[in-house]
Amino acid sequence: MKKILLLALLLSANAGAAITYIGAGTAVDGTNGATLAPTLHASTTAGDLIVCSAGQKNGTALPTASGYTVINSRNTRGAAVLLGRIATGSDTPSIVFT
Repeated sequence: MKKILLLALLLSANAGAAITYIGAGTAVDGTNGATLAPTLHASTTAGDLIVCSAGQKNGTALPTASGYTVINSRNTRGAAVLLGRIATGSDTPSIVFT
């Protein structure tokens, strides 16, 4: 069983400004070989940082997502990856498990 938890954070253009938590999107799950599409928090706007945590209990193939950068990952006794990207305002995450 795979689970994805999506969080959106707002980053100010001012490098000295504090990061503000916006909210969490929906968690979704699926079966092997699934492509999952969690929804973002309703107030996500262009310029927000989207952080997505995805993992699977069985297997070591890391989940992938087009347009996202791998922040951290592990693939021993299951696979987990932390992905991120700056929101464009028309984002629809699509996480692919193999």
